[in-house]
Order: sequence, then structure tokens, then C-alpha cells
Amino acid sequence: MTSNPSTRSTELTPRQAEVLKVIQQHIEHTGAPPTRAEIARTLGFRSVNAAEDHLKALAKKGAISLSPGTSRGIKIKASLLTSAGFPIVNQLKADQPILSPDNFEGRLQIDPSCFQSKPDFLWRMQGNFLSGMGIYNNDLIAFSCAGHAEADQLIFCRYNNQAYVRKYKKDGTDYILTGEDPNCPTIRIAPFQQNQFSLDAIAVGVIRTHFKL
Repeated sequence: MTSNPSTRSTELTPRQAEVLKVIQQHIEHTGAPPTRAEIARTLGFRSVNAAEDHLKALAKKGAISLSPGTSRGIKIKASLLTSAGFPIVNQLKADQPILSPDNFEGRLQIDPSCFQSKPDFLWRMQGNFLSGMGIYNNDLIAFSCAGHAEADQLIFCRYNNQAYVRKYKKDGTDYILTGEDPNCPTIRIAPFQQNQFSLDAIAVGVIRTHFKL
């Protein structure tokens, strides 16, 4: 009796399973995927090319997806992620709940007492438009799901099917969303536009992945 070819093609070799485990553990412990060099060093590969070959094989079998042009552009298939720790979100697909596993790049185990209140998810910062608050690219912002925010709180929201992390306040009946960088434009949302706005969560802490001296 022969096995199903489609099933056979998704089975991982022992070495591929080892690489996948290294990726999972690195995300759990640091909140970010490893680089090719880190994978090669952990597994004793002679070059990063060997790590790259295994990553391409894992991507071909659907275990991961690779983002070109970035050293940590590795995303594990949602069904293969461990259920421990807080989910890390770095993109949001239109019309999907924030906590849909399809939005997760991994999970990070961290003591909830480190935050003002228990977070529901961690958002990976993209860009430096909150640098005035000491939050930089690749930092993780902890968010707790909420439908209300106080003035000048940092929020996670959606407007016109786009996700935003901004400081929030009201000006009369308008909602104002601002960054902490002069190059980040202010967004003003008038009452007739507010049906396109959704306040989803408020920030309760930051995990910094950079170090400024």
C-alpha cells in the first residue's frame, strides 16, 4: 500500500524538524525568529547557506513562510505554534479578529506581572514613529483588549481597514490619532467617518528589543 503523495511531501526530515524546533524555541525565548546565522551556529552548520536550504525546504512543505529582504523574516504556520505565552502579532489581515492564529508570528512567554494589567497580545512595532515615547522598530508593545481609552493613551485601532498604533484623544466630537515623530501625520476622524473606526486595545507595557546608550 502506498502513502498519499501529498501527505508524504509535508513530512519533515529529522534535520528539518530540528531546524523548526530551533525557530520555535527562539521565538518563545526572545519574541523574534532567529537569523540564518543563529540557526547555523545553534545546529553546527558550516555555513548560513545550509540553514537557508533547510528554511526553503520547510517553506516548500508549508511549515513556515519566508519574507524576502529581512534576516528574521520567518513565520511559523499557525497550527505549529505552541499555545504557551502571549501571541505576537506583526500584521493584521482585513476583516480578521486580532487574535486569529493566522495573524500570529509566534508567542513569547513572560510574567504577566511585568505589565500594568495582563495583556492579550504583543504587537511588533514597525517603524520609529513612536520614538518620542522610547519605542522603536521591532519593539513589542503589550496590548489589553478594550473598547475605551483615556486621552493620550497609546491604542491599537483600525480605521478604513488599516491597523494603527497611535496616541488617542478627542477634540470635540472628532477622534485624533497622533504619533511621536514629526514625520508621522496626525489622523483626524470626524463623526461621519467614525463608523470606519474601531478601538480594539490599549497599551499596558513595552518589551524593548533595542538598546540606546
